Amino acid sequence: MVGFDPADPYSRPAPLRRLTSTRHRPVIGVPDVDLALDPLHQQAWERAIAHAATLATVITVDVRPLLQAAQLLYAGPWLAERACAFGHLLTGGAHIDPTVRAIVSEAESMTAIETFAGMYQLADLRRQSEPTWDLLDALLLPVTPTHPTLAEVAADPVGVNSKLGRFTNMTNLLDLCAVAVPAGMRSDGLPFGVQLLAPAFGDWKLLDLALRWCGEAPTSPTVPSQQTAMDDTVLLAVAGAHLSGQPLNPDLLRLGGRLAYSARTDASYRMFEIPGPIPRPGLTRRMGAQGETGDGIEVEVWRLPASGMVGLLASVMPPLAVGPMDLADGTQVLGFVCTTDGSDAGRDITSFGSWRTYLAAATPMG
Repeated sequence: MVGFDPADPYSRPAPLRRLTSTRHRPVIGVPDVDLALDPLHQQAWERAIAHAATLATVITVDVRPLLQAAQLLYAGPWLAERACAFGHLLTGGAHIDPTVRAIVSEAESMTAIETFAGMYQLADLRRQSEPTWDLLDALLLPVTPTHPTLAEVAADPVGVNSKLGRFTNMTNLLDLCAVAVPAGMRSDGLPFGVQLLAPAFGDWKLLDLALRWCGEAPTSPTVPSQQTAMDDTVLLAVAGAHLSGQPLNPDLLRLGGRLAYSARTDASYRMFEIPGPIPRPGLTRRMGAQGETGDGIEVEVWRLPASGMVGLLASVMPPLAVGPMDLADGTQVLGFVCTTDGSDAGRDITSFGSWRTYLAAATPMG
């Protein structure tokens, strides 16, 4: 579940840097508005806030954009997404709950204009909520506002379920992650729970806070350390078709690559155009010689998961190869280099100092 899956069009590689708190004491946000909880929930909620204050600095924040986004799940065009997923199952038979059928069937009257309007509204609410996360390590919310009875659910299934999702429905819509933890018992003996939320990929940070909340050690042995995460990646210098915005750059992204930094090679490298369906440069080091620019060739250094690097190596065709590359700052990384049979003096483009500069100034050689 935590790995990037190129076969899933919605899968995204996690950032290389683990999203953990940089603060000595975590900061937890709580709503600055009345959440309209039932009285016993409210009592338990106040105790939960007091418990949070023993673990972190607690501040109040504006959660109205998040609560408004949560309403879109039932009151907005996202019903059409449900219809797209399983609308073909709504007709005939008793396999679909009547309430589910009634809710999803409303999507039939929705228009594309309403869908785009909902998307724009969600984007606006997401933008309004973004500054909140600069202040916090996590947001604390109840999981539900009440404990409904079975009779209440039977009398108004749509209304009750919508109310129960008031604090959770926005999590996927706003691209957040969350973890629910127990927060004691209400005075009537029923359980009460809260949740910690953060932007996407803040999972480890939330899990650490959840462990603290439950009185357990703050670092789980199953959570990979930052060093482990770095050890599982490889730095690769690219100088041509894999640069940002160039034709083969999507291959790096698909393999989970992320741009680390821009650099230049050692001045001893020369650059040659390699002909083919996609023109590319090849870099060859001439020991004891300097390129005409005197300051090396422009490259981007990308960080790839080790598994992604294996996949990339399988696609590299001669005269290009992957080997050690010395950078101008004295460091060495892997990079796309060229074997000597590809270093045709008639295709030497070292003087441009950059593949992008060459493309902007000249038509690739035939």
